[in-house]
Amino acid sequence: MANNKIQCFICNEEKITYPCKGCAEEFCLKDLAKHKEILNEELYHITNEYNEFKQTINEQKQNLRIHSLIKQIDKWEIKSIEKIQQKAQEYREILIKSSQTCINAFEMKFKDLNEHIKQFQKRK
Repeated sequence: MANNKIQCFICNEEKITYPCKGCAEEFCLKDLAKHKEILNEELYHITNEYNEFKQTINEQKQNLRIHSLIKQIDKWEIKSIEKIQQKAQEYREILIKSSQTCINAFEMKFKDLNEHIKQFQKRK
């Protein structure tokens, strides 16, 4: 009868062993279960780290998008303020010109009125 017992990678005892295809080592049934548990825990941690990393990347992408939108809003704000300031200056100039025209018209009427008064006084 052939001896098909191989030394277990963990306990180093010659037992019936089972190969792990992932690491190519031989394990007895008890240590194979432990090895599988360790691999599952490692996979769990790797999965969690992957998810955290993915979330961080998504947050960074979102922050970049928000930052870009904020820059666009800032540009829009500056342009809007410039347009408002230009229009305000235009209307100031229009108001000054209109006011000057009115003042000139009143001055002319007062001058005419003053001339009429002087002529009226001379007749008396």
